[in-house]
Amino acid sequence: MELEVVDIDGSTMEGGGQGSNLCAEITGLELMGAEKGSTAFSTKPLIRERVSGDVVADAGTAGATTLMLQVALPPFLFMNPFPDACLVLRGGTDVAYSPPAAHAQLVLAPLLALMGVKLDVNVARRGFNPRGGGELRVTSEMLGNQIHSIDLTTRGAVVAIRGTVAAERGGSDVAAAVRASILPLLAALPGCQEAELHVDIDVEPGAPEGGNKKKRKHKQGPSVSVQLAATTDTGCVLSANLLQDGITNAGAAAAAVCGELGALLASGCCVDEHTADQLIVYMALAKGTSRIKCPGASSLSSQHLPTVLHFVEKVIDVRFFTSATPDGCQLVECTAYGRMKNQWLTDDITELPPPK
Repeated sequence: MELEVVDIDGSTMEGGGQGSNLCAEITGLELMGAEKGSTAFSTKPLIRERVSGDVVADAGTAGATTLMLQVALPPFLFMNPFPDACLVLRGGTDVAYSPPAAHAQLVLAPLLALMGVKLDVNVARRGFNPRGGGELRVTSEMLGNQIHSIDLTTRGAVVAIRGTVAAERGGSDVAAAVRASILPLLAALPGCQEAELHVDIDVEPGAPEGGNKKKRKHKQGPSVSVQLAATTDTGCVLSANLLQDGITNAGAAAAAVCGELGALLASGCCVDEHTADQLIVYMALAKGTSRIKCPGASSLSSQHLPTVLHFVEKVIDVRFFTSATPDGCQLVECTAYGRMKNQWLTDDITELPPPK
C-alpha cells in the first residue's frame, strides 16, 4: 500500500515522526520525509525483514510515548514475528495533549483483553515536561489468529474504580494529598458507593530537579498526572484523567478529575471520547460487528474521533456508521471480516453490508 500524507502541522513532527518511523520498521514500509518539522511524508512497500525482536523509538524530547503507542501497537500486534519482542518507547509518559501512561494500563489493556489481545505496559521511567526521559516497555500478543469484535453499549453497574496518581521528582507529598482528596470524592459519586476503590501513587525517584529556571519558572509545584478508570459489571471501562504542570491545590485537582468521571457516568456513555478514538482501528480489524456508545457529536471536545473514523475507512476498507441515541450519546458501529495475524493491510477485503 502506498500512502501520502500532506499539510501536516510541523509541530506534530517535532519528535522526528517517531510514530511513523515505528510503523515503517514494524511493517517493512519505506518511509520518506518523516523528519523533524516535516509537513508531509509518504510510504511505499519495501520487502525487509527485522533482524531483532525489540523495536526502539526515542523522541529525544518530552514527546508523548502514549501517542507513539497508539500508532505502533496495531501493526505490532499483526506483524511482529518475535513472540518475546518489546516496544521500547522513550520520551514523555505523562505530558499534555496525550493520555497518561496509566491510561494504557488501566483502560486500554482491559478493553483490548475483551477483544482477545493481551497488552502489558510497564513504566520503566516516568517522563514529564520539559525534561522527558521516560520509558515505556510494551509487550502484546493476539490470543488467537484474529481479534474479536467488541460491544460496549450496555453500561451496567460500577464495580470498581482504579487509579494512579503519578508525580515527578519531589512530588510525594502533593501526590499523597491528591490521592487523599480523590478517595472520598469517588465514594460519593452516584452509583459508586459500593464500588471497590484502589488508587496507587507512583513518584519519580530522586531529589527535585532544579533544571532550566527559564523553562520551569512558571511552575509553582511538581507536575502530577491522575488517571481514573471505572469498571462496570458489563466490561465497560470509563476513563477520566488530568495533568497539571505545577499543582498547588490538591483538592481542586482531585475535584476536577472526579468531576470529569462523574459527568461521564451521568451521561450514559459506555466509553469516553479519547478511548473511543483509540478503539476504532481495532474495531475495523476485528471479526464481526463492533459497537461502542460514546459521547454525542455535539459534546466532543475535539475532532479526533471523526478524523479517525474518516481515515480508518480509507485505509482499511471498512465502513463505520454513527447514530444518535435518545440520551444524547452516539452509537459507533462497523462490521468487518477480520484480519488474520500477519495479514495487516496487504489484502483487499470486500466491504460488508451495514450492520442491522
